[in-house]
Amino acid sequence: MLTNRAFLVKMVKDPKPIENQEQPPIDYHELAKVVTKSVSTCIAVYVSADTIRRVVVYAISAKF
Repeated sequence: MLTNRAFLVKMVKDPKPIENQEQPPIDYHELAKVVTKSVSTCIAVYVSADTIRRVVVYAISAKF
């Protein structure tokens, strides 16, 4: 399947890091708030979608 094929690879050097540039420390309190909000949103969407699905299934089964 790959007969007479070639892969071209180009070597690229990594850029030199800036020595005086410091990364700000991670704010774990803010990270925890964002993660908690995201997980709560996912759970709420899942429960809402499951409730809507049950209502639709019940409505369809009640009509037939």
